[in-house]
This record gives sequence, C-alpha cells and structure tokens, in this order.
Amino acid sequence: MPLHSAEAHTHKPVAHADQGSIAVVRPVPPSTRYGAIAVADNGAIGKAWRHRSRTDADQAALRQCGSPGCKVVSRFIGCGAVAHDGSVYHGGIGSTRPAAEQNAMTRLGGGWIVTWACN
Repeated sequence: MPLHSAEAHTHKPVAHADQGSIAVVRPVPPSTRYGAIAVADNGAIGKAWRHRSRTDADQAALRQCGSPGCKVVSRFIGCGAVAHDGSVYHGGIGSTRPAAEQNAMTRLGGGWIVTWACN
C-alpha cells in the first residue's frame, strides 16, 4: 500500500530593535513544537505532538504505531492529518485541523480521514 507524506516547512521571522530613543519590543514567539503521524499497511497508526525536534516526533509516532511497516506520512508544526482510500494513505498538513484534513484529502484525491493531530 503506497504511503505518501506531507512535511511542514517554516521560516522564522528575524526580530530586530530599532535604533533611537524608543525600543520596539516584539513578543517572543513560542518555541516551535513538532508533530508526526505514522501509519502501516495493516492500519496501525501512531501519533506524536508537541515534541522539541522533528526526529523526536518521528520516533514517538513510529514507536506508537508499533508495526514493522510503519512509516511517517505527515510531519507538522500546526496540524497533520491522514486520508485513506482503501489502498493508499496520504498525509496532509495545515494550520488547523480542517485545513490539514482538506490538504490530505486533496493530495489523495478522495477517500476519508483516518486520523489527525495538532500541536
């Protein structure tokens, strides 16, 4: 059963202080947290969220999936989802659960959502 992944790519803004008598204070963005969803052909699923690194999230999802055939199909910072059409799993990502689910369904071209997770 083919597995297709979706992966988040982000760019962090660079903060700077203005020169002069008034300093511009910008809020510190929250530390980035990573999530992952792994699936296997036999239907096993593993999800992980709020991990400090992509590697930690991947390992936790694979561990929870628990099957030798598990593969990470969605890596996310916001939300991730997995769609299935009876033969293929496809991962999706988005800033919200509905956006991640829609992305997974669009990438697969139909099917249904089997799981989701958000940080």
